Amino acid sequence: MPHCKIDFSANVPGHQVAERLTRACHGAMLASQLFEPSSVKTRAIEADAALTGTASDSFIHVDIAIMPGRSDSQKQALLAALVAAIDDCGVVASSLTLEVRELNQAFYVKKLSAPGLDSRPIAQHQTSSRSGKQAQSRAGKPE
Repeated sequence: MPHCKIDFSANVPGHQVAERLTRACHGAMLASQLFEPSSVKTRAIEADAALTGTASDSFIHVDIAIMPGRSDSQKQALLAALVAAIDDCGVVASSLTLEVRELNQAFYVKKLSAPGLDSRPIAQHQTSSRSGKQAQSRAGKPE
């Protein structure tokens, strides 16, 4: 966590659009210092078929899914940094939209292939079998 998913229409002009958007957004996510760098996941997906209203305008939509724990001002700053990063990378579309969504920890599962971890929801992981206290996340802070 977090996940930064970039959807864009096939008619966004330019070369290596997916690569440029991915690098720009990933850099902004890391520079925000809101997340553990190793947990940031960024991907760009070109929509083979897309319609926008009654026209065929190009679009970019960035969806950032995060765990709770950041203030509204931190989320707004993250959005502003992402807009600036996309502007700076030179990819332009008719429409650029972004949203930050907080995930419900009770309905999010993260399975790692490291020994000793299982696929129960994060909120169910115990900090210690003796203490009985629930962990906020595996690292003890929002991911």
